[in-house]
Amino acid sequence: MDGGVGQRSPVLPAIPGSLSTDDEDGMKKIKVVADSTSNIPDDLAKELDIRLVPYCIQFGNETFYEDGSLTREEFHRRIAEGVFPKTSQPPIGKFVEIFQDAAKDAAGIICVTLTAAHSGGYAAAMAARDMMPDVLIKVIDSKAISMGSGFLAVAAARAAQLGKNMAEIVSMVEGIRERLCHAIALDTLKYLQMGGRVSAFQTILASMLNIKPILYVKDGVLLPYERVRTRGRSLQRIVEITEAATGTSPARIGVYHDQAAAECQEVLESLKSKLNVVESFTGELSLALTAHSGPGMVGIISYPIGPDEP
Repeated sequence: MDGGVGQRSPVLPAIPGSLSTDDEDGMKKIKVVADSTSNIPDDLAKELDIRLVPYCIQFGNETFYEDGSLTREEFHRRIAEGVFPKTSQPPIGKFVEIFQDAAKDAAGIICVTLTAAHSGGYAAAMAARDMMPDVLIKVIDSKAISMGSGFLAVAAARAAQLGKNMAEIVSMVEGIRERLCHAIALDTLKYLQMGGRVSAFQTILASMLNIKPILYVKDGVLLPYERVRTRGRSLQRIVEITEAATGTSPARIGVYHDQAAAECQEVLESLKSKLNVVESFTGELSLALTAHSGPGMVGIISYPIGPDEP
């Protein structure tokens, strides 16, 4: 699956209805669901039994699930031929299907979604939850993108394997969410413009001036952080932003790209030389997100690890 392609380094009080379990079902544990934009590596998702709900990518009248049926090469070939993709959240039925599968041997389900500020995935997951009133399901808006939501799902799954209950896991995940840092270097504004997120004038002006935008995420919203004049400086700045946010604390980092593998690796090595990196992930950005970022994108997601967090 393109959303899961990557590499990794070795390594609340109960709310009525959704959080009222303390693993009272004996050996049953909390199960975790995420979506294909989370960039969780396939092997890690399998190891932690994380189920992934695929996003949708449309080229004209054709719709593909982000489940490997559309390759990255085909994705970029179609764009080169002048067909721009549209993306949409998974149908409610997909969430229901995966919730039902997870519920077979679970004490409850935690579902972590792409930020609700930019996607209907959270609303679809909530609608699916409401269709299954007999199953304990907590849907969490990650307020993050890519491995930002992935980190939350992985932490939840690791805590579940340790036997933590729903309330403990949700509290931990919400704490990590507050510490996530996104620093994203785009090579072009064209894809954001085609997706309606910036104006054509801004895109043309940035191209004429060779401006390289740097973005970050605040309260789930993707926002401009600053603009620099060269590609090299933009990559340097996302490392500096991450370093400032993480400090000397043990940290997890994810570095993702589209058609910028060498630069992605350079950024990862720079981070490892500057930070106390406990675990790292790297790979190609989910295709559903690439549709909005475009080629040349390099992004870092990180967080300092708190006490007693798996």
